[in-house]
Amino acid sequence: MHEAIADEVRDFGILEARIPELTSWAKGQHNTNYNVYSEIEPALELRQRFITDHSTHVVGIGLHTSLLDSFKSQLVKDVNRGLGLLELVNEKRPPADGGNVLGFEPLGFEATKFHSWLCHYARRRGV
Repeated sequence: MHEAIADEVRDFGILEARIPELTSWAKGQHNTNYNVYSEIEPALELRQRFITDHSTHVVGIGLHTSLLDSFKSQLVKDVNRGLGLLELVNEKRPPADGGNVLGFEPLGFEATKFHSWLCHYARRRGV
């Protein structure tokens, strides 16, 4: 197993022996090519079935309609022109029922992946 994947598995408390089952399960989910779930159920199932670290939470993201034009104007800078994400944003779905608004954070989208200050473990390193 690639060392980076093994590290991520350990970070989530997923047993390495369950990686083949997890891989098979993940391939059957929608939108996995975009590293995002468009529905809450698969994310909750992932946490329940595979993640043993009980401090792990499912977090949804949204884009306020006032930011839609700004978002679309930035797609020319993305190598994939927002492929996958643009379709989800254009659906203008409301947040899932039962969630709690946590606030706002800058979030980047690049080459089919989201990133934020957490991507580089800045919080863990005390940066």
